[in-house]
Amino acid sequence: MRQKPPANFSILSEANTLGRSIASTRCFIHEDREAVAKCIECHNFFCSECVVDYEGRMLCNHCLAEIVAKHKDEEKTGSRWGVLAKGSGLVLSIILLWVLFSGVGFLIQAIPDNFHEGGFVNKSQGN
Repeated sequence: MRQKPPANFSILSEANTLGRSIASTRCFIHEDREAVAKCIECHNFFCSECVVDYEGRMLCNHCLAEIVAKHKDEEKTGSRWGVLAKGSGLVLSIILLWVLFSGVGFLIQAIPDNFHEGGFVNKSQGN
């Protein structure tokens, strides 16, 4: 089970990065495992279980949770405008369809009656 980073998260991250390559570094959460990547947000080293590729960036689970929470907060504040934009798009689509079908209806009504009876076709063939 994954653990939360300790309270002295930033102090330990500085100690981990001073003069140590990733080959000799251990996971920040699981000290018995070799580190395979460095989180670009907190700059700690982590094993393959603790790091995630998120939108092309390697992040630890803690930093990923913070970013996802931040995005959710941004979505909540912007969701009112999103619903309004979707609603107006729906209304505009309905109006556009109504105009389109009304135009087709008026075109059909403009066709002369004798066209439907075959008289229009017969007159054009006779000339």
